[in-house]
Amino acid sequence: MAGKKGSPATPVQPISTVREIPLYLIPRVVADQINEKRESVFQITVTRSNWHYYTVVVTTSEVRQAPVVVSGEPVPAMQEGQ
Repeated sequence: MAGKKGSPATPVQPISTVREIPLYLIPRVVADQINEKRESVFQITVTRSNWHYYTVVVTTSEVRQAPVVVSGEPVPAMQEGQ
């Protein structure tokens, strides 16, 4: 896997659809999609298609927010004379 360090990241498809999934396989399909797409997952929608089969739609987004850093120290309040 040393060759993958320098290679550019492959673009992620904005919408991935997996059709005709039986009810008992939904958790496995969702886990596989999350492992494949990682942090780019924006939304996962599961809808019933027919009988006991479902469609899983995974929407991804390349826009990522900066992580929120929470400090353990309180921020001093501004006083009125400053």
